[in-house]
Amino acid sequence: MTVTVYGADFSVYTRSVRMTLFEKDIAYTLATVDPFEGDVREHLMRNPFGKVPVLDWDGFQIYETSAILRFIDAQKSSPPLVPDDAEVCARMEQIFSICDSYGFGAMVWSVYVEGTQKPSDFEPFDPDLVTKGLWETKRILKAIEDLAGPGPYLVGADVSLADLHFASMIAYLKMSKDGAAVFDQSGRLKEWWDAMAARPSVIETQYPIETGG
Repeated sequence: MTVTVYGADFSVYTRSVRMTLFEKDIAYTLATVDPFEGDVREHLMRNPFGKVPVLDWDGFQIYETSAILRFIDAQKSSPPLVPDDAEVCARMEQIFSICDSYGFGAMVWSVYVEGTQKPSDFEPFDPDLVTKGLWETKRILKAIEDLAGPGPYLVGADVSLADLHFASMIAYLKMSKDGAAVFDQSGRLKEWWDAMAARPSVIETQYPIETGG
């Protein structure tokens, strides 16, 4: 059996998939696809929207990160990354959805890309977009903190898909000086990040910029 992830090592969504495979102890190959540069015509055969990641599971291809993560979790029963309890699972789904619907745009694109990456690359940026992103980030973090259980992870004692997905975004947020300052105001989530940052799945899938690459 061969498992291939078509994606980019700087991609939030690719990292979520890679962390999930790591947690499940499933070997895979990362086939680099940069959706922002180069010829993506071949990749459009895998995903008609041209986005990453795409999972190829021994010839069975899937796109859309949520579907990919749930498929991976279903392949091996241990460790389970989706809670059995319906209420706990609902909380996981809420947090996952908040990440996709609000977190990615605010924390990654507005705060990190607009407020940190572009200035570092001497590119023009919109300070108003950064300010709005920080305001939205505060609301997002408060909502997730309110939904989170006693921990150490977001929905209980064990890591879930929500933790992995959220962590892939927080890693970028914390590389922004202003974003890190906002995040550090949340005691519960700071404790959660300490637990996540120590996990091998997070360490082994760091973005190139985190490791100086």
